[in-house]
Amino acid sequence: MEDVRRRMGEKAFQAVVLAAQTGAGLLLDGQLREFLVEYNNRLAKFGLDYFPSSMNVLRAFFTHDVKLRILRLLPEKDHLLSFSDFVDFATSADAPADPFAAAYFLEDGVIYSYNSLDDPHDLTFQADDGAEYGIGGVSIVRHGDEVSVMLVGGRIADLGEVTEALERRMDRRKDVPPSKVQPAFDLEPQAVSLCDQSDMWKQLALARFDLATRTQEVRFLLSDDGDSYDVASDDPTILRWDDMSDDEARALLGIERLDAATVLFEIAKTAILLPSYFRFKITLIKNESRRTCYLEQNLDGISKRKAREAAEIVRRQLFFPINDNYFYRSGSGAGLPVPPFSAVRGVWARST
Repeated sequence: MEDVRRRMGEKAFQAVVLAAQTGAGLLLDGQLREFLVEYNNRLAKFGLDYFPSSMNVLRAFFTHDVKLRILRLLPEKDHLLSFSDFVDFATSADAPADPFAAAYFLEDGVIYSYNSLDDPHDLTFQADDGAEYGIGGVSIVRHGDEVSVMLVGGRIADLGEVTEALERRMDRRKDVPPSKVQPAFDLEPQAVSLCDQSDMWKQLALARFDLATRTQEVRFLLSDDGDSYDVASDDPTILRWDDMSDDEARALLGIERLDAATVLFEIAKTAILLPSYFRFKITLIKNESRRTCYLEQNLDGISKRKAREAAEIVRRQLFFPINDNYFYRSGSGAGLPVPPFSAVRGVWARST
């Protein structure tokens, strides 16, 4: 930590610390801040050449502070909803006929985070291989015709068995020559749960869409292994192609694992209807200021001026849909309508 502080400079370091500790305290803003800290840590230690591959999608959620040489999160709008109620809307005649046009209701350069109030078991989605996934929430940002999505979900699994498998893989990793970037030594390999659910292994589905051409450009699946993320992707830019066959590339990228989780990316596509859902529903806007981690940890030593500054940063609006029949529905997510984006560009096409 002190090494990072020295490399960043005190002002830049404090800016990142403050941003990391002054979120709204919800699932999605916490996940984004985890990436904020990791990316700035990489930037300070190694420069621009050692960002993780997930940056290929998540860079859309950040802006570069040239003066301080750090990454900052874009402005955020937080929403709370019942995801099952959203599915009811998406499958009804009230959903927009043209979901691509509806996506332009997203304000350019603003992060829209949609946190589910449901227990993720209330509505699960089944993959072709029988695996079941619950949803924690979705964050979306638009830049012109480009829409980037981060879906946080969970795969139903025996977390103990998964953790044992990760520990065995950790033992094998000891024989691999070290590289510049290593897993966090203060964290243990383990199957991290979604929202403290005892049987849901947290999975992140990242995707980028082009609204003009109606194509899904890249997909990333990140499994939270505690001390690192296990990544599968069909982004051809993250591999060096010299002397590599298509089969070798598919194996290295984890295409089979990615395809097995297709249901998550179908949900990510459907998520572009979320702004329309909130436009359709009567919406309660609640102005809320809450005591953040930063204030909790510094109440004794922080000045009143700094306390006010920190509070202003987290004073934001929370958006709630109000429904006549607001209840949680259990069941399967089968039949969820998906906007007709063209198939992703697979690595076998070796796109140029």
